[in-house]
Amino acid sequence: MDARMWPSMSLLGRLPAPARAVLLELGTEVGLPTGRRILRQGEPGDAVYVLLAGAVKVSGIDGDREPLLAIRRAGDVVGEMAVLLRQPRSATVATCMETVARVIPGADFRTFLRQHPDAWLAVASVLSERLRWANDRRVDFAALDARARVCRVLVTLAEQHGQAGADGIDLGVPLTQEDIASLAGVRLTTAEKTLRALARQGLLKLGYRSVVVLDLDGLREAAHSG
Repeated sequence: MDARMWPSMSLLGRLPAPARAVLLELGTEVGLPTGRRILRQGEPGDAVYVLLAGAVKVSGIDGDREPLLAIRRAGDVVGEMAVLLRQPRSATVATCMETVARVIPGADFRTFLRQHPDAWLAVASVLSERLRWANDRRVDFAALDARARVCRVLVTLAEQHGQAGADGIDLGVPLTQEDIASLAGVRLTTAEKTLRALARQGLLKLGYRSVVVLDLDGLREAAHSG
């Protein structure tokens, strides 16, 4: 597969071509329908999923709720933490659109990393970016009001996953307003109110499980006004 299919910040986008070719020969390619849970929090971590197309949602478990923690797109890997630490899964992962992935046994993935030191660096870079995202959200929660936190999450999603279209930047994955509330660490009612206000300002267009950013610079300004 052409490396241009995957974002440069994803694992497949970061890997040198020789290592990427080896990785894509490992495991088994599978097609996954929308809504399929592929990893469950607390279960043994015996495989990683390298996403070739589509997207998944990473969620935690909080009683009857499963708050959204992150989005992973084509080029990303999921399940690697449990495989590397040899510990149970720390989150649940489910597809949010039709997805194609390579399922690689944990032992094979660890062997691949031992044999390709440059791949270790790529994985470390990906994990560092995820830690930065988590740290940024913690700082936002402590320092910003709810409106600014929602705006910052939308800006980050647009920059990392957005797809430019005729009307603006589609966030690229089907997200509910509850998903956005979870990512921003605000109540659902607060997220709904904020999103409606941003839409009235002409910064967003809201649809069923979709958000299109109409004015990214305006949204950035709103994100820094909290």
